[in-house]
Amino acid sequence: MSTIRFDRQQHDALAAELQQWLASNTEAIIGRFEAGFLLDHVSQLIGAHWYNQGVRDAQAVLAKRVDDLQGALEQLEQPEG
Repeated sequence: MSTIRFDRQQHDALAAELQQWLASNTEAIIGRFEAGFLLDHVSQLIGAHWYNQGVRDAQAVLAKRVDDLQGALEQLEQPEG
């Protein structure tokens, strides 16, 4: 799997939100540069876990749809004999 990356605009927006959240909810005041580094670290630390959960969620949705489709196909069957 490749590394999770944000484009520059996404990275800047997320870092600014992180910076604002820290200032509003903690006593931590960090600059934009530090917020970017923190975002990168958090992304690397837990990003794969969130990504994998998203894949598992998609697999569950797909499995449900396949089951529904299988049921619909079984209803189309004609009695034999």
